[in-house]
Amino acid sequence: IYLADLGPARVVETSDYLGGAESGMRAYYTTAPADKLRESLASYMRTEYQAEELTGMEFSNPKDLSQPFRIRLEAARGSRGVTDLGDAAVALFPRDLLRRLPDELVPDERDADMPPRQAEYVFTRPFQTELRYRIVPPPGFPPAGFAPAGLPASRGRRLGPARLAETYAPGADGTVTATLRFDVGKRRNSAREFDELRISAGAIAREEAVLISFEQVGEA
Repeated sequence: IYLADLGPARVVETSDYLGGAESGMRAYYTTAPADKLRESLASYMRTEYQAEELTGMEFSNPKDLSQPFRIRLEAARGSRGVTDLGDAAVALFPRDLLRRLPDELVPDERDADMPPRQAEYVFTRPFQTELRYRIVPPPGFPPAGFAPAGLPASRGRRLGPARLAETYAPGADGTVTATLRFDVGKRRNSAREFDELRISAGAIAREEAVLISFEQVGEA
């Protein structure tokens, strides 16, 4: 995420797929019409980054099995990262890690009164997801510039048998790297573990954004 000198950010997203998720993406990108594909990806960037325009789209050959399947997207004016006159911020959502959870593990208002589960639960496809954000501060002219304004604390949380970890680290060049990782853990879960994971996932889905903030330092 490249924060602008003023206004919304430029976003470049690169995704690598492995395992079962990779197989599904290869099949989809082999058959999807180009115009529908671009329309779908533009909609994704609008939803994910509040971006006004998809400016770049490329992906590896879905039939080339010698390397992981990769997609690279670029978008302009993404409002998830915004620069004001004296500060800038990017909003990150740990709940984005939970998107591939099966529907029955993501509670909503329609099933708030669901009774405790009685039987074991088995993931047909256990998975790990990692999101790595590299946030580049707005450009500055010496002696002025932007620096991180106190980063969120790194933390690890248990969601029943699953694990969610977050780390936030400054770089020597003024950038910030945020790494969010979710692992569902074992494939077979007890009824109690299912309920623990489901309740914890619901709580994370309701959390507000984690803000990565920058402030102007030096003289403009």
